[in-house]
Amino acid sequence: MQIARTKSLSRVILTLFSTFIISLVISLIVFSIGIAGQVNEQIAQNTSSMLHMIRINLTDILERAENYIVDLSLVDSDFQNLGSQGDMTRTYTMAEKIDNYAKPLLSSNSYLSCIFVYSSATGIYHDVYGTLAGENGPERLVLKTGIRKGILELLQGDAINLQEWFVFQVEKRNFLCRMTRWQSIYMICCIDLEQMADSIVNQYNLPGKIVFSKGGKTLIPVPDRRLEDYQWTGVSGNYKVINGTQPLLIVEESVGSISVACITSYEDFRQHLSTMQILLMILLAALLLTLIAGYQYLKRHLVCPMNEMVKVMERIGAGDMEARAREDYRGSELRTLSASFNSMIFSIKKLQIEVYEKQLENEKVQLTALKIQIRPHFYLNCLKSIYALAAIGKNQEVQDKVLYLSNHLRYVFTEMEDSVSLQQELSLCRNYVGLLNVDIDERITYREDINPELLNFQIPPVSLLTLVENSFKHGRRSYNNPKLEVFISAHILANEEGRLINIVVKDNGIGFPENRLAQMHHLSEGHVGLNNFQKRMHFFYKRNCSIAFSNNGGAQVDIFILDSEEKVYEATYCR
Repeated sequence: MQIARTKSLSRVILTLFSTFIISLVISLIVFSIGIAGQVNEQIAQNTSSMLHMIRINLTDILERAENYIVDLSLVDSDFQNLGSQGDMTRTYTMAEKIDNYAKPLLSSNSYLSCIFVYSSATGIYHDVYGTLAGENGPERLVLKTGIRKGILELLQGDAINLQEWFVFQVEKRNFLCRMTRWQSIYMICCIDLEQMADSIVNQYNLPGKIVFSKGGKTLIPVPDRRLEDYQWTGVSGNYKVINGTQPLLIVEESVGSISVACITSYEDFRQHLSTMQILLMILLAALLLTLIAGYQYLKRHLVCPMNEMVKVMERIGAGDMEARAREDYRGSELRTLSASFNSMIFSIKKLQIEVYEKQLENEKVQLTALKIQIRPHFYLNCLKSIYALAAIGKNQEVQDKVLYLSNHLRYVFTEMEDSVSLQQELSLCRNYVGLLNVDIDERITYREDINPELLNFQIPPVSLLTLVENSFKHGRRSYNNPKLEVFISAHILANEEGRLINIVVKDNGIGFPENRLAQMHHLSEGHVGLNNFQKRMHFFYKRNCSIAFSNNGGAQVDIFILDSEEKVYEATYCR
């Protein structure tokens, strides 16, 4: 039955559905990952293209600002005269002219925050400001003061870079600066990077933020804490995704000595799917749900009923003929199958009962035949004995013999039941010994040792008498021990399965022939009385009876009977 289960219909259906569903899910995942990869690549390319335009624009702005201050320092006489000694009126007049030159540049370039001119020879400086950060005048005034102070400290130091744009910090804000010099005159233009980043986002209507970095470190505050430890590469066209609750897409471009990065939200690929792709995914999801629902339906209305029927078959195989399959299934095929199965089991049970009753009837007929076969055996022996007594003229012995024989015949002809009590059987044995002692010189000694609890124990009639007769017939052949003793005992032995009753019939005669002793444990045609005795005991007690033949100072027959509920039931049923 276990082999059938390993190849059952439920396993096959489960395997097929699982294989199909797993394949479908894997295909859906691969398809989704492929779409996601394409969408993400498209997002990165679009962001990279936009950032490339921003880089070109920033490069152009920086070049124009750089060209302006270089041209002004080389060709403008007013700028060059700032380094010569003169009265203060003339100096301020030249500064005002420079102020007028710078304003058009500041107005045309919204990214520029300041143009600063300084003469180290005269100590005169002049600064012109464009758009500064700050919500009110005092904040911008603080920032202007910081710019002046920072630039003057920078000019008084030795680390002045006149070849490229550099970064210096004022009031925790980083400025991108470019410096030129003509003799002792310096001109510096400054760009507030944080303010320029906000301007770029507004100008290009970007969905994310702009971050400037240099040497792997950011120059403005980052929009997300996850970017604080990010290693900025500055490699153009490179992009990376930072995972989290809301993934971030980072695209970088190099602009001169610094790099600019665009930080955008890494949007879910579903937002970029086409209508056909969405419909295909919906179709796949619906198919998956349909398969799961179909499997559940088949499991409930086909697999489970089949498993129930298999369990019923297992119970029937174990001997429970009362087990029946349900007949209230929804499917007409299963209802018909279960009804036919139940009808078949009912017919099998009916046939089993009929066969069992016929077997019992046959056994009863055999038992009756055995009884009939035993009774003439007793009659012939007794009639021979009476005939011998009458022949020699022992009338008193004939009378006694006839009296004992009448008692014996009364017992045999009136007790037609299948069983008698042990007490009745022992009474018959005593009467039989008295019957034999009438016409023999050496009387037979008869003894009993019976547990009183067993006096009402049921045994087949004439069973012990057969053994007593066998002792008399074969035990007196010894001339050295002509006096025969017959002993019958009945006791109860301890046993875990129930009462084990031991009945012993023994004599002090010559015993069983050694060459025939082993054969006597099997039914044999050579011992009619003992053969009938064994058959009747086994018919009556079934498997609960065991008989052992041995020689123990004479012939000894041990009868072991397991007095269990099963035995009592079978014995009662046999009656």
